[in-house]
Amino acid sequence: MVTGVAVDDEMAARIARHQDDRPDSFTTVEAPLDLVGAVEAIDSDDVVIIDCLTVWLSNRMIDGADEDQLAGEVTRLAAAIARRNGHTIVVSNEVGLGIVPMNAMAREFRDIQGRANAALADALDQAAFMVAGRALTLSDPMDLLSDS
Repeated sequence: MVTGVAVDDEMAARIARHQDDRPDSFTTVEAPLDLVGAVEAIDSDDVVIIDCLTVWLSNRMIDGADEDQLAGEVTRLAAAIARRNGHTIVVSNEVGLGIVPMNAMAREFRDIQGRANAALADALDQAAFMVAGRALTLSDPMDLLSDS
């Protein structure tokens, strides 16, 4: 599933590059706004790659969704993924590693994205942080306390 929309020439080039990189055997589902519905419509046994949560959240914010609506949609997305039999890979960005953005909308987006990432990581079987092409397995920090 892809969430990007070609709103300008640069984004159109990015999308084209992604399309060229995809194996011919992939089926692409465009889901810039209704990601939950798209996940629910796919055969439960199929492998799904969602690319990406960050762009979807941005699309939904631009479309007028507020923080509470997005939190509800992320909860429904996690539930839809959990009901699936096949693997679901969710690509997302960690936007909170840099400086605090200068404007309110960017700060709101960073916070919403962080909460969405945490909610999905909490609800799903595995989460990994990709750095330099390497996966760092993420664990719940409360598990560290219960092990001692």
